[in-house]
Amino acid sequence: MRVVKQILREYVKGNFHVALMVLCFYALTHSQWGLSLSSAPWQLILCLSFLAYNGIRYYPFVYIKQSLPHIYVVLYLLALIYGGFLFFGLNVQEQLLLLLCFLFCLAYAIPFPRRNKNLRNRYGIKIFIVALCWTLLTAVFPLLKEPHFSWAHYLFFAERFLLVLVATLPFEIRDSSTDDLDLGTIPQLIGRKKTQFIGYGILVLVGVLLALNTKHTLQEAYAFGTMLVAYGVALFVIQPSSTKNSTLFWVEAIPILGVLFYFIKPF
Repeated sequence: MRVVKQILREYVKGNFHVALMVLCFYALTHSQWGLSLSSAPWQLILCLSFLAYNGIRYYPFVYIKQSLPHIYVVLYLLALIYGGFLFFGLNVQEQLLLLLCFLFCLAYAIPFPRRNKNLRNRYGIKIFIVALCWTLLTAVFPLLKEPHFSWAHYLFFAERFLLVLVATLPFEIRDSSTDDLDLGTIPQLIGRKKTQFIGYGILVLVGVLLALNTKHTLQEAYAFGTMLVAYGVALFVIQPSSTKNSTLFWVEAIPILGVLFYFIKPF
């Protein structure tokens, strides 16, 4: 049991779980829009997610010249090489969008010259940058080859942005007692209870957008309805005293739950 716990701890700590979460959102986009899910793009998304989250997490260690776990260095280099190989197989439009995401990640982790602050530490904008990058990567990127964007597309992008936004709120609640007050997170500004109510409101709004978007089938509504309920439960259950690893594991598992429910026919 101790070995299993250690493996799970490293799995979450190494950002494999969050990379799988990003991949699940990406897969849901393909299913919703009837796109073929070829192996190269999802491998690229997995590599990019792993690179981005570990780059952000371990950047301070590199900056202060401390040693990193060797296994992460090896995996990071492998993901960088393979991801770079896959990147050059994309068209220019796709490459530009991924470069934009990369610039956001870079600015999120590395302080701006002369100001000594990165986007992560900018007052009140952290979760909006995360939601924007996830939306670009898991919603806009798969649909770039569409001949044109209709209102259904923009409705879908708004839906994904709000869903990722509400997915970050349990983490904001958990970290509210330890985060620097200069971050200006939502729970710090209005408290946990009001943050929960905002989260519930966003979930209702996402539900309305799902209902308005005629592209969604009953099967998709079933999967996303499950996710909305799960995020609602997470908002209610997560406390500032909740352990970090358990919060990461269960909240980041919700899109995986959505993918599983997507392939279960309720009727």
